[in-house]
Formats: sequence, C-alpha cells, structure tokens
Amino acid sequence: MECEHHLLPFYEHMGFIAYRQVIHSYGLRNQLFIYPWNAEHLLEVKSPFLKVYNNYQTEAKYFINAQNQAV
Repeated sequence: MECEHHLLPFYEHMGFIAYRQVIHSYGLRNQLFIYPWNAEHLLEVKSPFLKVYNNYQTEAKYFINAQNQAV
C-alpha cells in the first residue's frame, strides 16, 4: 500500500509500518505494510485493529474448544 507523506501518521496509528519511500512521476509516496498478528505493535500504536485481533482470538479459541468437545 502507498500513501502521501501527510497521511503517514494516520496510517501508522492504524498499525501500518512504512518501509520505504518511492518517487513516482506523480510524486513521493511511502510504501506501507501491516502485520495484523503483531498484537504488541497494535497495542503500542493504539490501533483500532487491536479490537478486531482480540475478537478473532476469542472466536478462534471458542471454535477450537467446541470442535474438541464434539469429538
């Protein structure tokens, strides 16, 4: 994913990490990635995706326990 420099703080707060800058014919862009399983980083930047991650973990544990009880 890419963004303009003035949007970088917004995306970093969401949990994205800038890994390089690229100059295109239309201007400078920051290339970003997000590793959604890095809960420590999501917590550190207070990302709203942390809640999604925590909900996923809870649902996955519930599903696994339900599968184990069915056997």
